[in-house]
Amino acid sequence: MERFETTITLHAPVEKVFAFTKDVGKLWASYPGIAVRDVVLTPDGVGSHAGWYTKMLYLHQEGSVEYTEVVPLQRIVAKSSTGRVFTFTFTPREDGDTDLTYAEEWTLDVPVVGRTMESIAARMGAGYIHTFIAIFSANVKAAVEGVAPEPVQPQEEKPGATLTRSVTINAPVENVFDFVLDIGTFLMGAPDVAVREVKLTPEGVGNSARLYSHAGAIHMEGVIEVVEVVRNERIVAKAAFGPESPRWTFTVEPVDGGTKLEGRGEWHVGIPGVGGRLETWAATSHAEFLEEALASAKQRVEAAA
Repeated sequence: MERFETTITLHAPVEKVFAFTKDVGKLWASYPGIAVRDVVLTPDGVGSHAGWYTKMLYLHQEGSVEYTEVVPLQRIVAKSSTGRVFTFTFTPREDGDTDLTYAEEWTLDVPVVGRTMESIAARMGAGYIHTFIAIFSANVKAAVEGVAPEPVQPQEEKPGATLTRSVTINAPVENVFDFVLDIGTFLMGAPDVAVREVKLTPEGVGNSARLYSHAGAIHMEGVIEVVEVVRNERIVAKAAFGPESPRWTFTVEPVDGGTKLEGRGEWHVGIPGVGGRLETWAATSHAEFLEEALASAKQRVEAAA
């Protein structure tokens, strides 16, 4: 089991802080990007529950949360359908303010490697978790204290490990660019990846696809979305696939009557001490994926020329 914990000080008496937190609908709506529905409140708080849903890239996620323990003015425990357990502890201060301690615990029920993966999951998105909880804390403070939430600056992300491969295609730049911009069709040439639900937009930004693959016997799925397009120069896409969130950049340039197509992936793993090694492993393990995707693009584009 892994655990994340932080404490925020609210300029309000413990009764007001507790009353806000006891309303599961209001509290869960404080999470960034989370919408809440079907809120049910009980008189003593135990059994209060709500449904939540969000969308990361084009991947829709939803679940529910229920209060399993409520000790007035002291503690509230909530359990999510994802298996995460949240504990909110209230400590009144002598100056009349209240310390609200937020603790989150989770377990990955994977034989043998579960504990290791829990630790990795806890730290892979260190900067993202910091920003996510900071926004949640700012929203709670604003709601309880009746002030506008303070802006939260994301933690600066350090350069990660990269993987770069290229191929020369006997076709005009425009043809190669348009082929890659249809990100779903392009990735159909990648090994061991099934592509579904391809969505295209007129300008290219927002083009997306659902991806399905496996690691041994473990089924994995995710999504990739184009986030930047510079016509006939560059396409940038963000992926969320299993525990990974690489950033892919594809560039095209004219060479010797054809087009050089270059793919570059970048990985960030925020684990002190071992993060760099995990980033390098992730980049190296995708070499075949990128090489075959580029080779397939060359074959299919040239065949269509």
